[in-house]
Amino acid sequence: MLDLDQETKKKFINLLKSKQYSKLESEVSSIGNIDEQDPILIMLYASSKALNPMSKTDDLIEASRLFEKVYLIKKNSNHQTPSNLEPLLNMIFLSFKTKIYRNVLPLALEAFEKNKNNEKLIEGLAIINGRLANIKESIRYYKLLFQINEKRIISRIPFLTSLNYVSDESQEYYLRKCFEYTKILESDLISEGFFDKIYGPAGINIGAETPQEIAISILGEILSVIRNQKPIYLKDKQIGIHQ
Repeated sequence: MLDLDQETKKKFINLLKSKQYSKLESEVSSIGNIDEQDPILIMLYASSKALNPMSKTDDLIEASRLFEKVYLIKKNSNHQTPSNLEPLLNMIFLSFKTKIYRNVLPLALEAFEKNKNNEKLIEGLAIINGRLANIKESIRYYKLLFQINEKRIISRIPFLTSLNYVSDESQEYYLRKCFEYTKILESDLISEGFFDKIYGPAGINIGAETPQEIAISILGEILSVIRNQKPIYLKDKQIGIHQ
């Protein structure tokens, strides 16, 4: 594989960060066969393919192949599951779009044996199994996910939905999990001291009488709070109107 000098690496990282995907891909392609390049450059090129809004399904499949290549290079060089799972996690993400799971699933299952607390990996396994109609396996990974992070909100809805497709889980268990989800949402939305900040009536004193005028008054106060501005006449403002 060809080594990547620091200046070239920095240039391609900046292209990726600035979302100049097509330029990055074009310049990398002009260097030569992507499979013969430095793993870092392969990773950047695959990331660009994955993020580029112009990419088609074939581009995403190619990006997944390259992520797999980088992952296997690291795996084979250490003769064990790499500590950096980013290429594999990217493969999992792309599999949701390409609907191709045959390569990523075995690697994900193998990595799970050494990373049983990695939430992204567990979530990926739950989703993939759900897409493959392995509902019981999907539920098993979702349960593990919420054991690791009891307050996790993401993935709760697909977990609850999957419970309706198996006979092993009782209605009582389903309702209990729905109640837990509601409590998590409430605790996330309503923080300590939330009610102490509520006051009324709401609005700025502009002589509002009709419902439409009252709405303008309330929106005016909301905007003043969000922008941290005290309502005054613009003619009395000492600096520019938009400053």
